[in-house]
Amino acid sequence: MSMPGEDAGAALDVVIVGAGIIGCLTARELTDAFPGATVAVVDRDQIGSGASRRSAGLHFPRGSSARVREMTALSEHRYRELRSKLPELPIHDVPTTVVAARSNADRLAEHYLPSADLTPVRRLPAGPADTVRLPPGSDAWSVRGGQYADVHGVAQLLAARLRPSVRFFEGARVLAIDSRADGVRLRLSTGETLAARQAVLAPGPWTEDPAWRRWTAPLGLRVKKVVALHIERRPGPDDGVLVFEDEDAFLLPLHHRGHWLFSYTCAQWDVSPEDTHPHLSPVEIAEGRAVLERFAPGLVRHLGTGRVFCDAYSPERAPVVRPVDEHHRVIFAGAANGSGYRLAPAIAAATLAALRASGTPGRAGNGATGSVRTAETTHPVRAAGASDSVRAVEAADSARVAGASDSARAVGASESVRVAGFSESVRAAGASDSVRAVEAADSARAAETPDSVRTAETPDSVRGAEAADSARAAGASDSVRTAETPDSVRAAGAPDSVRAPGAPGSVRAVWP
Repeated sequence: MSMPGEDAGAALDVVIVGAGIIGCLTARELTDAFPGATVAVVDRDQIGSGASRRSAGLHFPRGSSARVREMTALSEHRYRELRSKLPELPIHDVPTTVVAARSNADRLAEHYLPSADLTPVRRLPAGPADTVRLPPGSDAWSVRGGQYADVHGVAQLLAARLRPSVRFFEGARVLAIDSRADGVRLRLSTGETLAARQAVLAPGPWTEDPAWRRWTAPLGLRVKKVVALHIERRPGPDDGVLVFEDEDAFLLPLHHRGHWLFSYTCAQWDVSPEDTHPHLSPVEIAEGRAVLERFAPGLVRHLGTGRVFCDAYSPERAPVVRPVDEHHRVIFAGAANGSGYRLAPAIAAATLAALRASGTPGRAGNGATGSVRTAETTHPVRAAGASDSVRAVEAADSARVAGASDSARAVGASESVRVAGFSESVRAAGASDSVRAVEAADSARAAETPDSVRTAETPDSVRGAEAADSARAAGASDSVRTAETPDSVRAAGAPDSVRAPGAPGSVRAVWP
């Protein structure tokens, strides 16, 4: 350990700010891709102690946009892989039933992945569902692929497995970040200074921290309070989750804690995590009680305490992963819109893609080259069993991928922000025949194509040019520009149908 005021050892490859579920999975993604990379994770508190600690940890195969559905499919695939490698992770499969108005059946089919296998059911499952009543004109569907986690426990276990190859700085707030052409320097509250080639901001709801506010302010992010009430009734071993689609609410059995959790949409916007106390107010309890009474009046008497915190939301209601500084040394990864756990693996994969596009994070000895490497492996391309419909087309060493020109082009589409690592043509889980993965002719497959590559797409759809032998990493030349969302692009604060200015239609506040 260095003395206060000194640099904390040699320069690192990457520093990740934020040790929640997104930060920990990003560290794992990075060290898996570059085993020799030097990585540090810094958190103002303890590992998994912010929004991750208060998360309900529910995952189900749903997304209100094509982009979020792609990310959901990838996350579902990655969680299966992670659980096979670490079966001790506190992640539990849970039967899932969705309740929605009969008139919304078509929208339901659109928003849920094919892997969900939506199936109408005549009656709700046993358990507390016997106290739940279907509103007039509503139906229920069973859904495959539901699971929930002790997110704090998952983050803790991931961190334990990453040590000692990854260094963790807990209880160390970042006071300042200086980005330069040759790297970044982070000054910590402990008196230490960290130097690194690149940095990742995974701050959860702390988007307005003074250390990085100058970079996050143009993203148009807003922070909303998230509330869940605890129902003091022990769930049975076979009880499952009930999702009230039209209400943006759900009733989840927390078997490992011995009670139920009821999450509803809280419409308190523009709050600060510094000022959001972790205790419930009478107003929040009354709001939750009113929603629960419409569906399960018999459970109201079991309402006890609960949990409250906040999360960051983007104007497009899709996570943001993109370089934010002038030198493309700092990558923002977050604004998960209340779905941090559900989308964390996809956000981590997108962050790795953005790091690669901005400058290869691993050292030369780790097999990294100066050329840009494709962001995704064949597994995410074929996520959720889509291999039969995903076709690979072989490319010569000099072939151009996806029509990219010799210099990377930034496509700034504020209404359809693309997340790094997800191409427009890749549709996981039931991808059409037009989905193609690029394979290099002689030695490279889709995940590693040093000579003719496709870089990750940043949240503003930054497409990287394919690289010939002399190609530059995306983000390293003057021709690579990332379009920034202007300060004026901010979502309106409507409770249930939040609109992003200039975007058609209404966007749900909670279900991304």
